[in-house]
Amino acid sequence: MMVLFILLSLSIALTVMVKMSLMPIKMALAYAAVWGVVAFMTTIFLAGISRQQLFAVLDMEGIITLEFIELMIMFSYVFSTKLWKKILGFYPGLMMVVPVCGLSFILLRYFPGMNFTLSGIITGCIIFFSVTAAVFLFRYARTDKRSLYTASLSAVLLNIIIYGLL
Repeated sequence: MMVLFILLSLSIALTVMVKMSLMPIKMALAYAAVWGVVAFMTTIFLAGISRQQLFAVLDMEGIITLEFIELMIMFSYVFSTKLWKKILGFYPGLMMVVPVCGLSFILLRYFPGMNFTLSGIITGCIIFFSVTAAVFLFRYARTDKRSLYTASLSAVLLNIIIYGLL
């Protein structure tokens, strides 16, 4: 179950970071900072939750369903023009909260005995710098709408496979 969750989280993160690399750089950095703050707050929230309670909160079928909806938004961004493209250009990909929660939970359990605030700060910094590095890497690789289409299509395929395994 954890392996499927990690694969789903990686596909979500890849799709969202490709989408964020298509945004203006200041907006992408602002969203990376927001995800860092969300990681800090998630770590504090997950400090008292067991693994079973986390999997109850992060229901895999619900996550996959919401990810399908988000991927349809990504596809509509790829095929839209003019006004809709500008409106959808500001959508960062809210399902990024799933990989953030997963990483927060893993790092929280990896460092037992550490202060929860310090663990949250470390997780927030890891999320901020990894998202920023991925955005700059994808910008350097000159990603475009075709790359977002390919990443979204591969995420849809992975979601269908994971949903079939559940």
